[in-house]
Amino acid sequence: MAVAYALVMCLVALAPVRGLAARGATPAAFDARCIPASGVAAPSNTGGILAPCVLPAGRIARLGATRDVHHGLLDPAKVAGVWSFSVELAVGTGHPTVTLKQDGEKITGTYDGRYGPAPIEGTVKDQKIEFTVSMTAEGTAVTGVFTGTVQEDGMTGTVDFEGAGDGTWTAVRKAAPK
Repeated sequence: MAVAYALVMCLVALAPVRGLAARGATPAAFDARCIPASGVAAPSNTGGILAPCVLPAGRIARLGATRDVHHGLLDPAKVAGVWSFSVELAVGTGHPTVTLKQDGEKITGTYDGRYGPAPIEGTVKDQKIEFTVSMTAEGTAVTGVFTGTVQEDGMTGTVDFEGAGDGTWTAVRKAAPK
């Protein structure tokens, strides 16, 4: 009975917003009725029957919930480890080594490039990564903002280094020493 009720509620959640409005309801009112007070849906024990029935990403974000507690949604990409980067800017190309540590969606680490090691702070959400690195380059403090996408053992994205302009980057995970 509980599975049938959850399935019906899920199907209602997938109804177009205009259908809610036609019944005098709003998405916010629907959320208040159908989402637990904690803002997190309980994990399913139905073996994937309800997996295609998930909340839209925008609604999950409004609830402040993480994707890993919802039916069929993924944890953040696993990015901890050592990465070989190639950073291409108008002023030249660099090949830093980046070491990342991960705690859920939070990442920290070290960017070790031409100007020595510099700290990294950022986030990884689903397959999207964003981090900043602050360093002193030729006597000037600069900050680079990296945004990109993670694909298993590779990453690609764009970077904006204040004073050095915009560019692109790619990264490949280094194999763990044997």
